[in-house]
Amino acid sequence: MTTPVRHVIWDWNGTLLDDAEFTITLTIQLFERHGFPPLTAEMYRENFTRPIPAFFEKVLGRPLERDEWASLDAAFHNAYHQGVEALQLAAGAAETMNALRDAGITQSLLSLHPHDMLIATINDRALGHYFERVDGALQGRHETKERALREHVQALGIAPDEAVLIGDSVDDAEAAQMVGVQPLLVRGGLHAESHLERVGVPLLDSLPEALAYVLPAMVRND
Repeated sequence: MTTPVRHVIWDWNGTLLDDAEFTITLTIQLFERHGFPPLTAEMYRENFTRPIPAFFEKVLGRPLERDEWASLDAAFHNAYHQGVEALQLAAGAAETMNALRDAGITQSLLSLHPHDMLIATINDRALGHYFERVDGALQGRHETKERALREHVQALGIAPDEAVLIGDSVDDAEAAQMVGVQPLLVRGGLHAESHLERVGVPLLDSLPEALAYVLPAMVRND
């Protein structure tokens, strides 16, 4: 990192929350229940993109009707909500957040997960004390990670180049680059690793590895 890091913006799904395999399994089951062509975990990761309707259309090879997508989206989130309480934080997540807090680096959470569900999950897990701000996707709003990140940074009142976004997806890195935030990606999310490698940003095998990028930058420049 070339600029002192003052703030870390966390992605939630697939980054702090270890839910990638759960999400893929639910989607495979969703395809089966709706009589769609079989979907495998490998196919999912090779084709994954956002927005999610575009991902479904890419895999199915056809456009989705509005009512069809609304039904699929509701079915997925209902199933996800029923199982999310059993999911664990990613390995090393609490350790990393504690180390950042102890070093005086502030933190926030930005996700395209529905805002109300995100807030409920954070409160249920008693994680709110880590974050200066928590933003999820608002109902009825077509959101991109780039726009959400730009608004998140503005609301925090921080300089983009003094912030690091830690995520797990191609659009996390691309959004960070467009906004001027420094990106780090962790392996094991919804994208094939080859897709992450092509973005050309640092890849982490575990969340604690982020400290080697964030903390030395603070010490070196202060």
